Amino acid sequence: MFILASKKNYVSQLLFNKLEKEFPGEWLFVSNKEYIREHTIGNLILNNIENKNIEKIFFLHWSYIVPKKIYNKYECINIHTSNLPDGKGGSPIQNQIMDNIFSSNVNALRMSDDGLDAGPIYCSQEITLQGNLNDIWITISKTAFSLIKKIIIKNIAPTPQINKSNSIIYKRRKNNKIPFQSNDIIKIYDFIRMLDNEEYPNPYIEIGNYKLEFNRANFNGEKIHSDVIITKL
Repeated sequence: MFILASKKNYVSQLLFNKLEKEFPGEWLFVSNKEYIREHTIGNLILNNIENKNIEKIFFLHWSYIVPKKIYNKYECINIHTSNLPDGKGGSPIQNQIMDNIFSSNVNALRMSDDGLDAGPIYCSQEITLQGNLNDIWITISKTAFSLIKKIIIKNIAPTPQINKSNSIIYKRRKNNKIPFQSNDIIKIYDFIRMLDNEEYPNPYIEIGNYKLEFNRANFNGEKIHSDVIITKL
């Protein structure tokens, strides 16, 4: 049996449906929304499915630290999008876009004691970071399916990452206020599109007593066209 651990949303459901169709009766979906207080799937796995033969656990869009007792007992594989060994850590899509990186790799890597996103890599596939966040996540989901299928069918062994002492490690981005002090209009467009997904708070600015939230942005090379929601503070 295999497990897909992810936020329960359209993108993860799309991936799970494809996996179930490819490998009928072999998959279980675990959502972190149900276990957000524990910040772990540890209790779910140890209490409910310990007696089952779990081959691999795949993590997609997972926000919490997986305990050592889980990744040492089960083969835990994280789907992480960055140009490893650069780009470990939180909010990799947003941080890469802000760093003017528009081509990245979806990586399937083994969780280990090597550190966050530092484990050996099974396989990777290049994707574009163009488009809004929802488009990017759909691309990641489709790519993750190809990687997972390859790992299961070919029984790939992971290869250690190249050590790099000055590799870039990202911190989770929490501020969604648009940096309108920037003189680069493309930066403004990138900031809006990198949060353009229903799971993320809309990027915004405040003018007087009003808050303006932006989504569905398009850029024609000169102007940004976007939907705007205006609310009173």
